[in-house]
Amino acid sequence: MNTKYLIIGNSAAAIGAVEGIRKTDKEGLITVCTKENVPSYARPFIVYYAGGHTPKEKIYFNNVKYLENLGAQILYGTEIVKLEARKNKAITKNSEAVSLGFLVHIIGMP
Repeated sequence: MNTKYLIIGNSAAAIGAVEGIRKTDKEGLITVCTKENVPSYARPFIVYYAGGHTPKEKIYFNNVKYLENLGAQILYGTEIVKLEARKNKAITKNSEAVSLGFLVHIIGMP
């Protein structure tokens, strides 16, 4: 797989990264890899959802298709386990290679 921009992680910071890229590059392929199987959500609100105080759709950032509407490709359940910076390549847990032009690694709070 080839992509111009690879974003590792799918949080509020990833949304900001996609929005920022789109301000300067309207057409470059953006790929977001996330090991989770759901759209980006506000982690602090999970406790309210789990306690039955808020519906599930309220924990998600924006519309669940927001990044796709910005032209980003989202690879749910895809964990990046290795970066080969000199080769401009990332390797997934399933040993698939992702060739990239630019890397944005989103590091969130545990």
